[in-house]
Amino acid sequence: MSSTGSSRQVSFSSCASNVDDLQRRADDANSAARKAKSAEEEFESKKSDYERCRRDPEAYDIWRDGCRIRYNQAHSAQDEFDDAVSNLESALEDVDSAMRDVESSCGSRRRAVTTIPGVSPTNQRLCASVRRARRTLGAEAAVTLCKQYMPEGECKACVPAP
Repeated sequence: MSSTGSSRQVSFSSCASNVDDLQRRADDANSAARKAKSAEEEFESKKSDYERCRRDPEAYDIWRDGCRIRYNQAHSAQDEFDDAVSNLESALEDVDSAMRDVESSCGSRRRAVTTIPGVSPTNQRLCASVRRARRTLGAEAAVTLCKQYMPEGECKACVPAP
């Protein structure tokens, strides 16, 4: 019997196991992206509450503390958002690592990064990762992730609207 044309032997058991692991890690990244989105919304809400309080303390400084409680709430929400983004970054690194394992065990090779028009040379690799993540996380989460690290114009070029 001959092989299927691959120049190296592939263990499909190992390949399947690594694809399963990739799916689990992608699911974890999806969950992390949703948590980051929720934390971002909470931060924006608390930040807005604090800003309203500073603009109109008569109406919004219900504790009469110079908006200190609202400031602390916004600061805490920002910390939670930062943590959620950090967790998402870690989850995406896990996805990238699992993808390399799949490529290795399944006999495929990672393609060279194609130049993406409208994306600076320093952000090409990041854009390629965001595009890969889009397939798993969806367009909205990919755009949110992109905007954390790249200018909005580059994100529009990197993650075009569906």
